[in-house]
Amino acid sequence: MTFGFLFGAGALTLPPGLRRRRSGNRYANVFWGTLTGVPLGVCSNCVAPIAQGLYASGAASESALATMLSSPTLNIVVLAMVFSLFPLPIALVKVALTFLVLLVVLPRTSASYCSSDVMGHSGALTEATNWGKALISTLANFAKNLWYLLRTAAPLMFLAAALGALVIELVPREALAGTVSPLKIILVSVVGTFLPVPMAFDVFAAYIAMRSGVPLPYVVTLLCTLGSYSVYSFFITGKAISWKTALSIFAAICLCGALAGLGTTAFLS
Repeated sequence: MTFGFLFGAGALTLPPGLRRRRSGNRYANVFWGTLTGVPLGVCSNCVAPIAQGLYASGAASESALATMLSSPTLNIVVLAMVFSLFPLPIALVKVALTFLVLLVVLPRTSASYCSSDVMGHSGALTEATNWGKALISTLANFAKNLWYLLRTAAPLMFLAAALGALVIELVPREALAGTVSPLKIILVSVVGTFLPVPMAFDVFAAYIAMRSGVPLPYVVTLLCTLGSYSVYSFFITGKAISWKTALSIFAAICLCGALAGLGTTAFLS
């Protein structure tokens, strides 16, 4: 999270010329956001303040959201683990559903709910006549922007952690035992999308579940939802961009996970 806040503050401190790089093509914005997110390689929680900083500094909403979604799901480490530990069809389903959200859900969601105006915090640099003044001005702006992210995003981080712990306590330990049912698949999908977890935890958790004999539909559902988004990402997206956008992305990932689990059930039957 320290990296996320520092990187987000750095994005806010960039020159305001970043505003002019926004494209009128929503798919192009998704493309550039994905290119930004893939090499970051941070979890859905750490990338949330980074996406907030990008959006507040003038990046298109599609780019900020694509960065948020691609960083924990399409980075090379996670992809290598997925394709190494799981059968090829399962790995391809996870990647395909990620691109479905990026290329179908994000452009449509931003067109419906997101404002074309920047709804964040201005991080413009003041004019400086020499290197010393420029450095002081940049550091002052960085500190100001870091404080902005901390006071807006840090409280949501603690709230998300508390809610995640509460959900874990409320979900019965034997929830994944017994026969597979559509209702349980939907429950696993919602919980997987909700929980704030570290990088690659989705891969480890799904793999351990598979090796422990958990039914494959639940494993696939966990793999496609856990770590892709979280309640913390939901809060940051809602506060910085739009609550309808946050809810739409949450619902889309839940739906993709549920469809993956139900599809696996149909395939195995």
